[in-house]
Amino acid sequence: GSTAGEPAGTYDAIFCMAMLRHGALARPGVTRCDHLIKFEDFAAAIRDFSRCLKPGGLFAIRASNFRLADAPAAADFESVLRFEVKHPERVPIFGTDNRLLSGVTYPDTVFRKRPA
Repeated sequence: GSTAGEPAGTYDAIFCMAMLRHGALARPGVTRCDHLIKFEDFAAAIRDFSRCLKPGGLFAIRASNFRLADAPAAADFESVLRFEVKHPERVPIFGTDNRLLSGVTYPDTVFRKRPA
């Protein structure tokens, strides 16, 4: 699925739970993700989610292989809720260069879209 065909500024909330990730990236020895999922695709999805959300709308993202803070569209959001990451080995975090960020967790989970 994609939000590409959805109208702009119409959603009050978007929930992205255990999406924008690939389970095989949690296997031992994985140091790159771009053979399965690329940061640029993640960033494009975040940009389009932002387009679809109303100002003040909520965006929840959990168990992603990337940090919303690294996406260019992160400037559209403010973090409003954080959760401890209990099993970081299950969902490794990769950077903008598609390389593993060893030992990094990302507790920011719910974001509010800033007014235009």
